[in-house]
Amino acid sequence: MFNHILFVCTANICRSPVGAYLLKKHCLENGITDCHVASAGTHALVNEPAVENSQKVMLAQSNMDISAHRAQQVSQNIIKQNDLILVMETHHKKHLEQHYPFAIGKIQLLGKWRAEEIDDPYRLPYLAFEKMHGSIARCLGDWTQRYWSS
Repeated sequence: MFNHILFVCTANICRSPVGAYLLKKHCLENGITDCHVASAGTHALVNEPAVENSQKVMLAQSNMDISAHRAQQVSQNIIKQNDLILVMETHHKKHLEQHYPFAIGKIQLLGKWRAEEIDDPYRLPYLAFEKMHGSIARCLGDWTQRYWSS
C-alpha cells in the first residue's frame, strides 16, 4: 500500500485538489489512518484557493468543503516525500519525469487503468467541472480498489 500520495495537475486549483480530497474522504470513511494525501501543480498558482466551481462541485457531489485548499508548486522535496504521484494528463507525467528522473516509476496517470486523461475544466462552465469530478472519482475508484480497500 502507498502511504504518501500526491495528486498533480497544472495550477493546483481545479483537478488535483479534487482528487486529493476524494482520496482523503475515502481513507477517512474506511478507517485508513496511515494515508497522507497532498496535491501540487507543475505551474501552481501558489496560495490560491481551489476555483469556485471545484469548490461547488465537491460540495454538491461529495459533500466536502475544500475552501481551505491552497495551491502549492511541486518541488523536489514534495516529490521525494511521496510514494505515489498521480497525475491528470500524460504531459504532467512527462514533465515530472523530465524534472525529477529519480521519481520515474512512482509517477502514474490517475486514469491509468482506463487509459483516460482528466481534462482541465479551468474557465469552462460548471458542467465541465461535473464531468471532471466524475472522471476523477471513477479513476480514483480503480486505485482505491487495488490499494485502499477495506
